[in-house]
Amino acid sequence: MFKYIVAFIFLFSVFFDNPAFSQDHPASPSAVKNPQQKEPCPTPDIKELIPRAAGAGANVTIVGFGFGSSQGKALFHGTVPAQIISWQPQRIVVVVPQGTQDGHLTVINGCSAQSKDESGGYFTIVNPGNK
Repeated sequence: MFKYIVAFIFLFSVFFDNPAFSQDHPASPSAVKNPQQKEPCPTPDIKELIPRAAGAGANVTIVGFGFGSSQGKALFHGTVPAQIISWQPQRIVVVVPQGTQDGHLTVINGCSAQSKDESGGYFTIVNPGNK
């Protein structure tokens, strides 16, 4: 009889003290994902600007990857913010701001990752007299 009691206690402790059977254990299939965990933030990569040259007030489409679904920022010459017309994970439409210069267009996605100047984001400003 003593062997059966010891075996029962052993099995009971293995079953109820085992984290794999616990609802609070991360390995448990019913565990809720920790809201503090974040997905990795991809670096935006500009593949194409359409058009690559335009004047202030023109719309420019930025095509690439890693923009994300949450709206971020687009900066002309790295410092002049553009007005965002639409934001999609692979396509952003912006308005060329007044007072910008030739230079790289930078995309900062919603999780704060910034495109690199080496990506295809070089933009040329066309002044009305310099067509």
